[in-house]
Amino acid sequence: ATTGDKPLVEAAIDRLSRSSRPEVRYQVSRLAVTYAQSNPERMWAFLAFYATNDPSSAILTAVVSTLSRTNAPRGTELVQTIFERSKELPQDKKLRSFCLSYFLALYLRDNHPWSSAMIIRIADTPWEQREDTLHLISDLRGYLALGEMEPAGSLETPIRHRAQYILHRLLQTINQELARLIAEYDGKPYDGIAAPVREKIETLHRFVDSIADQVYFASGTFDLKSPTAGRGKLN
Repeated sequence: ATTGDKPLVEAAIDRLSRSSRPEVRYQVSRLAVTYAQSNPERMWAFLAFYATNDPSSAILTAVVSTLSRTNAPRGTELVQTIFERSKELPQDKKLRSFCLSYFLALYLRDNHPWSSAMIIRIADTPWEQREDTLHLISDLRGYLALGEMEPAGSLETPIRHRAQYILHRLLQTINQELARLIAEYDGKPYDGIAAPVREKIETLHRFVDSIADQVYFASGTFDLKSPTAGRGKLN
């Protein structure tokens, strides 16, 4: 398009961004980032409109994916908005998981206060947000062995330490709650315990299993035991 056509093209994009067809809005939401250099305010206007108004979880997920590449405070505010809206879409785990991954990365890499408070809130009451906790545990794996162990002063060290801290806090919370439940129901047949309590106990044990799996794979033990370990290297 020529320079003279630019207003017409932008007007057409504006109309498409409000299309009743979600697949059309999805494509426009993916293209919003192309304005990052030429017209950043226009990009933010598109992203803010979708974050606050669009009913499609697929489009909101695409917006979070785009915002994860902006590394800007305005982006974080919009992801917070989407995260709150995700509660209206409980059936959509992918959207909520994308938001959680965004906030975990923000906390681990930048020690972002709001993200820190949210992640610690999950770690302190993991049974209240079962799916969020399982996603958090899974996401932590990539950070547990980030960078070189030596020298200790490498850029990745504080990231790795925060990941280890969250995992330790989770385990501490789970162990304390299991100990409390054991003390409260000691001597009582398992079948005689109320169903919600049994479900909570099973959930806590699942958390422990998930943490053990992630630590095992992050440690590199699985790779060392793999029959293909060491293959393909030149001597």
